[in-house]
Amino acid sequence: MLPPPVRALRSASYGVLALGTALALSACSGPDPDELRAGPVPETSPELDKSELPPKPKEDAPITERVEWSLIETTSVYARWYGDGIEADCPGIKGTGGFGSQDVTCTVAVDGVSAEWDVSVGSIMSEFEPLDGRHVVRDAVEDVARFETGSEHVRCEMDKVQLASPDDEEPITCVWATEDDHGRLALMLDDMQFSDKSFWLTSAE
Repeated sequence: MLPPPVRALRSASYGVLALGTALALSACSGPDPDELRAGPVPETSPELDKSELPPKPKEDAPITERVEWSLIETTSVYARWYGDGIEADCPGIKGTGGFGSQDVTCTVAVDGVSAEWDVSVGSIMSEFEPLDGRHVVRDAVEDVARFETGSEHVRCEMDKVQLASPDDEEPITCVWATEDDHGRLALMLDDMQFSDKSFWLTSAE
């Protein structure tokens, strides 16, 4: 039997080489920007404009009202977002915040997504501790991703409003793409308690 033509072998090997090259290029290519959510790139890092919050209760306002406002503030600052869908409810607080302290469980809801907080109400200040994680809002997270990457096209794999915790097995990640580059970012959680803290994003590569 005669050996197969050399030309045929070469053609077959070229076909394998071409297929391998195509697969390599496909593996390296990023997402199509048109398949991501588009929005303008913010000029500065998105932060909450506190003037959007409802007026802060006066010092002589009922303690329940003041605690609930503080929970709305810390939730909004952390999420870098405020809307009419943020509510706080602290049943069971007694008195006006005089001497001594009392511990209550409060509920904060953002567009129907609820989380419980342990609140210690004292004579000088109240302390808050989230029990279920912190609210993050997809629109705000994606705007932070746009600022960090300079890309208009972003998609964060999360619900419109979601609770995030350092104990989560899988972090929230965001994909971004331009015509020339692409990448992934992971959401990181800052201190879980204080109102002047927020989440941030870092490279997930």
